[in-house]
Amino acid sequence: MEADWKPDVIFRERSMKSLRAASVTLVLILAAASGTVEAQASACGRSISASARAPNGANLVPPQYYDTQKLARSRASKAWQKAISARCKGYSTSWLIARAKKVDCEGYAGGVSCQVSARPRKIW
Repeated sequence: MEADWKPDVIFRERSMKSLRAASVTLVLILAAASGTVEAQASACGRSISASARAPNGANLVPPQYYDTQKLARSRASKAWQKAISARCKGYSTSWLIARAKKVDCEGYAGGVSCQVSARPRKIW
């Protein structure tokens, strides 16, 4: 009778050890994931920058005349939106409702370069 009972005890001990190991692994995974979320949230709470360039149309054949600075600003804000959507889940990609907006544009030989930065708003 004792022989029938012993394998059951060994099985239970092994099951408990594997359950403990799985619990420890789960706790470590959850701790690592929450650290990643906290790091992501702190990065998204600060200003995020993006930049873009637009060539002036005078160098094209035939010459094209358009607002180079407006085009560079538009491209930079779209690059900012892409950066927010890639990095900051749960944050709005709308440039219009972003906080602490800053736009710096400067000309260079052949066009305009713009750099934008802003803090995205949290959606939820």
